[in-house]
Amino acid sequence: MTNDRAVHTQACSLLESAVNAQRQQLKVYERPSEPLAFETVRAIDYVFCRELFPESEECDDSDSRETTIMSWGVNGALSRILPDHLHGEPFKLFPSTAETQAKADSFLFNCGVLALAERQAELLKDGLLSASVDPRRVNQTGILALSTSDTSLYSEEVGHAGAHWSSAQATIADRTEEAALEERHRSLLPVLERQLSVSHGWSMSYGTSPEIDRYFHDWAELYLRRMPYRDMVSDGDTIGGRNFSDYVQILKALSAMGQMRLCYTGLLKHRHPKLDFRNMLTGFSFFDDLLVSIATFLDADTLEVQRLLSHLMLEPANKALHLERSDTAWAPVMRTSVGACLLPAYGLDINPFLFLLNDLRKKYEKDWFRIANEREARWIAELELLFPTPRWQSTRRGVKLRRGTQVVTDVDFATYDSATGEIALCQMKWQQPVAADQKIRRSTGRNLLDESNRWISEVRKWIEEFGEGELGRRLGFQISHTLKLRLFVLARYGAHFSGYGGRDESAVWTDWGHFQKVRLQNIHASVVELAEQLSAEIESVRSEIQPERLVLPLPGLAVVVNPTAVPRHVRPVSEVDSRDGVHE
Repeated sequence: MTNDRAVHTQACSLLESAVNAQRQQLKVYERPSEPLAFETVRAIDYVFCRELFPESEECDDSDSRETTIMSWGVNGALSRILPDHLHGEPFKLFPSTAETQAKADSFLFNCGVLALAERQAELLKDGLLSASVDPRRVNQTGILALSTSDTSLYSEEVGHAGAHWSSAQATIADRTEEAALEERHRSLLPVLERQLSVSHGWSMSYGTSPEIDRYFHDWAELYLRRMPYRDMVSDGDTIGGRNFSDYVQILKALSAMGQMRLCYTGLLKHRHPKLDFRNMLTGFSFFDDLLVSIATFLDADTLEVQRLLSHLMLEPANKALHLERSDTAWAPVMRTSVGACLLPAYGLDINPFLFLLNDLRKKYEKDWFRIANEREARWIAELELLFPTPRWQSTRRGVKLRRGTQVVTDVDFATYDSATGEIALCQMKWQQPVAADQKIRRSTGRNLLDESNRWISEVRKWIEEFGEGELGRRLGFQISHTLKLRLFVLARYGAHFSGYGGRDESAVWTDWGHFQKVRLQNIHASVVELAEQLSAEIESVRSEIQPERLVLPLPGLAVVVNPTAVPRHVRPVSEVDSRDGVHE
């Protein structure tokens, strides 16, 4: 055991030193400028959006691994090159070339290496990874192997799978509408082709019309309603003095513009295969022109559009808010100067709601907490639809369990199956989604585990003291059978977290996506059957989780995560030349 601790300490020290060296290497890139930002965003768009086009070059395994690492570098790259203040210099439009692309890709790759290395360091400190230090050196580089040591590691993937299922259900529900849009596309295609041309010999120019605008607006509406996590706030909620639907309208306009650009990119690339995707994917606009375009698109006031757009735009004023965390900033717009802004494709394609919601949560905390307290009623209404009368009796609000005048705990939702005499008792937790940020993982995981284990214990103690019959009466149910109970910890987005595996398994722990999936697939199941089916579903998803497998080339140290073999060759860390630039 002493030897294990010594190895762990040595590994933490080696990794920390290598991470610090990687940070130091990246300091030469810290030269915020609009041209550097433009070429870097082009690289980011290519990483995330190239797969949208059948004309793009297929990635081999090596390219795919490199692209995965680059995808982790977004925040680190943007924090280093986005301007810290808005200058008044004119926007410079320039072609993306093989030379500038290589430099931007190297920069993004090294930012991704740093982000992933910092992530592994956190997991190692938390005891979720074990370490072994290889005594050999390859190309003057040491080797540190990290392997999963806690079965709860990567458990967040369970919740992600549930969210993806919910998104897929929205897609299925939209099939008829999507088919109609595809038919409209075929009829519009000749019009779109006439609007499109090559600009400057390397870029793209295109026009629009009211008919084209309506078409892409309808596509945007369809695409945005499939996005996971947008249900954190409902359209009718008021935040920042405005309905959430007002912000969504701006997002729809931006998404429509983004969909239009993606469409034109595909058409022009098909027409001119030698054109480079990077010179078409990433858009730019003069800021005033963007405001007028959105205002015209929505028939809205320009000043109001500017106020709302500020929550969907990455700029110097909110740069720290969005980039000093590990979760990727899916920015729909980036303000890079007084007069201009970039229009990335990646943020709109992946999930711009996460950017918007993060901005609103940080800027309007009182409104956010009020909305959080009110949304449980919306969730209960959704639950009631899964347990229809007359077979099922359900509580329409939370019920407090008292011992005399003292509140012991409460039941957020309960439903009674009159056919079997079974009751489901639910603890409902609507927390923010957990992605890459380790602080959020720890906070969310600890909160859910501690509070839910305590709830399970208190409910069982109360039932032992007062009996199941009294429970039924407190819940307001007309009981006709001897009760059988099942407890459920129901989390909106995730009930399983790395490092927090000490769940009281006498209850079923599940996210909302999987709860809906299992219930809808077995709508006539009893409470006991639902519990068994959910447990089997969650275990099936957990069994399919694949651990991260990475090789991270840090200065003087190759970090191999969950290796299947010891590497014989280690790619040298990219040389960083302080003279390297993209375009000045």
